[in-house]
Amino acid sequence: MTGKLEVVKGRIHSITGIAACPYLEELLLAHCRVLHDFSALVVLRSLRTLEISSCKKLQQLDEIALLDRLETLVIDDVGTIESLRPLMVSRSLKWLYFRGDVSVTDGDTAVVQKLGLKDYAFQNRRHYNFTYDHLVRVP
Repeated sequence: MTGKLEVVKGRIHSITGIAACPYLEELLLAHCRVLHDFSALVVLRSLRTLEISSCKKLQQLDEIALLDRLETLVIDDVGTIESLRPLMVSRSLKWLYFRGDVSVTDGDTAVVQKLGLKDYAFQNRRHYNFTYDHLVRVP
């Protein structure tokens, strides 16, 4: 069985209970302001789409990078992300979108090009080594 789960304005600190949904294909986490433990994401081996919106305590993409089948990643209004480098291990990621208030601390946006994505979007920041327009899209 496959499915979609949306957690909006949840007062949760962790998503450990998500282990009961190993066949989940789509997950939306939105406005979960106290959510800080994303480690349970690694059990979602069927997850294809992940959207994280206004969850300000997301700082690292390490667990997300380990999702074997993840094709679409949308990160919206989460504030600061340490680095995109953990995504380099992803073999299935095709679409990557950083919208709204998202800033990559290490500024290494060249990772986006190295991933060979079908599409991506992000807002330019002064400290980024490449702007959105300077990255060459892979056909």
